[in-house]
Amino acid sequence: EELIDFEQEIERLTKEEEKLTKEINRAKGMLSNEKFVSKAPQAKVDEEKAKLEKYTQMMEQVKERLEALKAGRKSLQESTKAYSFLAGYTVRRSINCA
Repeated sequence: EELIDFEQEIERLTKEEEKLTKEINRAKGMLSNEKFVSKAPQAKVDEEKAKLEKYTQMMEQVKERLEALKAGRKSLQESTKAYSFLAGYTVRRSINCA
């Protein structure tokens, strides 16, 4: 089973999200520029549209992964707290019963 360093993976995905945001904004800027759309070869315009679609899909995946990691981290933290509480409770009961 592969162990995940939640903080490191969240940091990596956050950086990826930032890069994708820049690329999406760049592509949207080009495609909303009437001069670019009217003067550029259709192949170049189509290429930018394809990039925008690809980056948008990648962004959705990154966001889903980030949400899952953050939820997993929170769940892990909650289960660790519960375990710590139960472990302390068990120790105290053992001492009281002795």
